[in-house]
Formats: sequence, structure tokens, C-alpha cells
Amino acid sequence: MEYKVCHPLRKMDSGAELPKVEHGEGIYVFDELGKKYIDGECGLWNVSLGYANKEIIQSITEQLQKVSYVNLCDNTNSTVKQLGEEIIDLLHDDMEKIYFTCTGSESNELAIKLARKYHQLKGNRQKRKIGVLEASYHGSYYGSMSASQYESEFKDGYGPLLDGFSAFSIPFCRCCKSADLSKQCKERFESELASKFELLKDELAGFIIEPILGSAGIIPLPDEYVSLLEKLCKENDILLICDEVATGFGRTGRMFAYEHYGIKPDIVCMSKGINSGYLPLGAVAFNKKIFNAFTEKDELLFHLSTQNGNPASCASALSTINQIKRDDLLESTRVKGELLVNELRTKLGEHPLVFDIRGRGLMVAIDLMENRATHDLLSLSKLLDLVGRLTKKGLIVGYCYSPKYVTGITLFLPFIINDEELYKVVDILEKTLLKFI
Repeated sequence: MEYKVCHPLRKMDSGAELPKVEHGEGIYVFDELGKKYIDGECGLWNVSLGYANKEIIQSITEQLQKVSYVNLCDNTNSTVKQLGEEIIDLLHDDMEKIYFTCTGSESNELAIKLARKYHQLKGNRQKRKIGVLEASYHGSYYGSMSASQYESEFKDGYGPLLDGFSAFSIPFCRCCKSADLSKQCKERFESELASKFELLKDELAGFIIEPILGSAGIIPLPDEYVSLLEKLCKENDILLICDEVATGFGRTGRMFAYEHYGIKPDIVCMSKGINSGYLPLGAVAFNKKIFNAFTEKDELLFHLSTQNGNPASCASALSTINQIKRDDLLESTRVKGELLVNELRTKLGEHPLVFDIRGRGLMVAIDLMENRATHDLLSLSKLLDLVGRLTKKGLIVGYCYSPKYVTGITLFLPFIINDEELYKVVDILEKTLLKFI
């Protein structure tokens, strides 16, 4: 029988040849033949607490036995209410409200709408543009796809896209490693940001950033750059939006990555690790000044999808957050992330194909090059070959390919990985790369 399922980011005639994952346990997934793989991609960066997590499954089951669905347009629910309060408590003290979504794409979609509507309510009708960073990824809905700069070539033919996005250069270059930018490069990036901001400040409604660019190659934004951006936004009443879809809920060793920078974003977008990927769920939190703009004008927030705030999804998020806090997984993730990066640098730092090893927490990239003399990026064909070899060795990894900036392997290891399993990941990577020269 012809294969009928259309798979995301795959050509129409593909699917039947893809590996068949039949079950999962802890950090492992198993194919139809029973072969075991370490899932070093955490599903799609979301299964942070591993597969077959009994507490999460129990929370879902108990909620389904109470009520499986609540129409939040006309009703409320204690599980949904509890999760909203829990997440607001995790955020900085200026956050006021939370809106539940189903996906990261939807969360970023709503953030764009909030930024534009906020300025309309304030009477600043000229403020409609959204600042974004080159190579950023924010989703595949029309608004979030329009905001995304990563894989721009795939947008062809879907236009007209949503207009009003201004792309700013990312603070990254291959003349120095991202974790150790030269003073000259830092000053250049900050000057470019300030200059372009000055030109657009009267038109910008918001500025959306990934604190650590994920799809582009795990690129942490420099502290000084983020501090300057927050300062410019505050001075000009431009909403600073943090896309924490990939980084939120402990991935970087903090509950949210913006905490590393000591900033207070106006809007925070969430999904993925919010409930370890067990059911569709996302969220958007926003601060008091946005809340006040709506209440002063007695306006509603026009946004809805049917499954927003599904109580079973919210129950799974409560269980996830409880485990992160109870088991001190933030500190554990930070320590394991440092161990992972140190081991990779020790074993692979001098490898002729390795340009850089970077990341925060259990969000790590191995940046690859063709040769040390030029720092030219490893070709996509070689990168895919390497990823395939790692899969055959029992390690599933992600990869990034951004021709202007980075090509490499990405690791999003589960928070529950132990040291022995972590060393095994490093061993597979070392042995496979040694044979890949």
C-alpha cells in the first residue's frame, strides 16, 4: 500500500523509508527491529524528562478521568489555573498574565500580534515592525515563518508573507569563536545594532530574539549585546520578546535562558520542554504594561485555537515542572552540560574538522569545518553522512546547516541522562569522527 502520511520538512514522496520508532524508555528509543538508540535530539528538543515517564503519564491519566476538555472561552478549570500561576511564579516579577497555546509556532505568532496590538492601543500606529535576528527560527505559521530568517529558501512560493520584519545581523563570526569573541568584534556588533536601531526605533513595535539561537547552530548571544538590546527597547517602548521555545524549562541550566542575562523581557514564548513533549502545549507570558494597555481600553485579546489550555496537557506540564524542581534538575543540567562540553573539547577539540564546541546546559553544538586553514563550513552532504553514521552507531543527533554561519551537529540530551550514558555519547562521537577524516 502506498505510504499516506506526509512528514514535516520532508518531500512529498518520502516517509516510507524513515526509521520506525516503536517505543521509548528513558533516554532511549527502539525501532521496529528492537535496535536501541540514545535519543540525543530529545525528540525534537522537547522530551527533556525522557520517554515513559510514569509521573507524567499518571498526571495525564488522572486528568482525563476528571475531564478531557474544557472550553476556555466560556469556562475555567483548576488544573489550567494552577499551571498559569505556577509558570508566572517561575518568571520575573513584572509578568502578569499567561495565554496557553498548542505549539511554539503559535506562541510566536501570538507574540507578534501582542506587540502590534499593544502599540495600536497606546496610539502609536506607526509602530508595526518587528526586529528579528538573521538565522533565527521562530516557527512555520504565516507570522512566525515571516519572522524566521533560518532556511529562508523554503519560503519561496508561499507568499505574500506577513510584512513588517526587519532583520538585524547576528553577533557571530568565524574569525573568532562565539564563546570568546574579540573585543573588536563585540564592539562592531554592538555598534551595528545601535546604528540600525536608531534608524528604525520609531517604527519598531517589538524585537524578538532567541537568547540562544537554536536551529542556526546553538549560538548564545553575548551578554553585552543582549544588555544593549534591552536598554534600547526600554528607552523606546519597544517590546522585547524572548523566544524560549527551545531554551525554556531548564534546557540551559536555568528555568529560562533570559535569566543568564539578567534581563526582564516583556513577552516570553514557550513550548517544547513545558511538559517534556508529552502532549501539545505552549504558552505566552506578558507583563503588566501590556495587560494594562488592554484593560484601560477594555479590549479583548483576539486569539484562539480549539485546544488552547487543554487540561490534560496542562496536567503533564505541572508534573514536568514539579520533577524539575523536586529533583534539582536545573543544577544537574548545568553540571552535566559543563561535563559534556569539557569532555567533547578534550576528546575532539583538536580534531581537524572541529571548529568549535559550545553551548549552555544540555544544549550543545559541535561546529564543523572542511579544514583549519580556512574555517570553511563542512558541506551538507558530508554532514548528513556523518549524522547517518552516528545513527548506525546507536546515537541520534540533530544537525544545523546555515551556509552563512554554521554547519554542525547539535545535541539536546535528556535531563535524566546519567554520567555513564553521557560518556557513551562522547565515545560514539569521538570514534565516529576519528574514522570520518
